[in-house]
Amino acid sequence: MSGLPWLVIVTGASRGLGRCLAQEAVRSIGKDHRMTLLLMARSESGLMETAASIRGMNSEDVTIEVQPVDLGNLSTLETSLQNAFSGLDARHYQRCVLFNNAGSLGELAPAMDLSFAGLREAVDLNITSAMWVTCAFVNLILPRWQQQQQQQGGDSGLAERPEGGAGQQQQSGDAQQQPNSADSQQPQQPPPPTEAGGSGSEGAAAASMPDVVVNISSLAAVKPFPTWAAYCAGKAARDMFHAALAAEHRASQLRVLSYAPGPLDTDMQARIRAADGCAPELRAFFATMQRDGALVRPSESAARCVRLVREGCWECGAHVDFFD
Repeated sequence: MSGLPWLVIVTGASRGLGRCLAQEAVRSIGKDHRMTLLLMARSESGLMETAASIRGMNSEDVTIEVQPVDLGNLSTLETSLQNAFSGLDARHYQRCVLFNNAGSLGELAPAMDLSFAGLREAVDLNITSAMWVTCAFVNLILPRWQQQQQQQGGDSGLAERPEGGAGQQQQSGDAQQQPNSADSQQPQQPPPPTEAGGSGSEGAAAASMPDVVVNISSLAAVKPFPTWAAYCAGKAARDMFHAALAAEHRASQLRVLSYAPGPLDTDMQARIRAADGCAPELRAFFATMQRDGALVRPSESAARCVRLVREGCWECGAHVDFFD
C-alpha cells in the first residue's frame, strides 16, 4: 500500500459498538490503507481483547495502540489525553478519524428522582468528557491543516480561538427507530471530498481527504424518553456541540457527523430491560424487540457508520440515524 496511513481513534473501544467500530475500521479501511488504530477505554483487559480480535483479521498494515484511560475522571482527563496523543503527529497521516463513542446509560429514573451524584457522573462522562475528547482531537490535527495551508497557499478555514482554550493543549446502544428529519438544519455546504478524490504527491493526496469526527449519538438526542432524562440531555448536548463545531469549521478540512447507531443488542440494552428505574413501557418495548430479533447487531451498525465516513455523503454537522 502506498501513500500516507490513516489515523483512526476509537473511544469506548473495550466492548460493544466501540469494539465493532475498531474491527470494522480495520476490515473496511485497512484493506485499502495503512493505519494507526488508537483504542481508548477504561478497561485495559477489554481493550486487549479488542486488539487481539483485530490482530487475527489479516491486519499486517495496521499498527494498534492501546491506551487505558478513565474518560469519566475529569481531574485527570487533560493529562490522560495529552499522554495518549503524545506520540502522534497528524502531519504523518493522510486522514485522521475520531469515533467519539465512549459514554454511559447513567441512572435511569424519573427526573425528579435522579441523585446528584448520578447526574454529575452522567454529565462528566457523556457531556464534558465527550466534548473535551473532540477538542483534543481537533487540536491534534491542527498541524496537518496548517501544513496543507502552506502547501496550497490558501486559507485553511481554521476558526479563531481565544487564549487559554483547548487549542493550547498538545494534543451506546439505543432506543427505537427513526429520528425526526428536522433534527439538523445546517447551512448548505460544498459537496464533500471522498476517497476517490485527489492524486499525485502525498501532500496533495492528504489535502484531498478531510478529517472526520464521528459523535456517537442516539435517537434519545432528538426524542425524549421517560426516565432517561440525564441520558437524553447528554446526547442532545453532544449533538449540539458537534453541530456548532461543524458550523465553525465549514471551510476547513474537517467533517463532523452525529451518528445514532440504533437500538443495539449489547450489554447496555440488557441493562435497560432489567432496570427497575426504567419506564415500564420502555422495558416492555425493548423486551419485545429482543424477543423478536429486532435489535440491531453492533457489527451491522458499525459497518454503516464506517461506510458513511468513507463515502462522506452527508451534510457536515448532520444527525444521521442507522435507519435513515
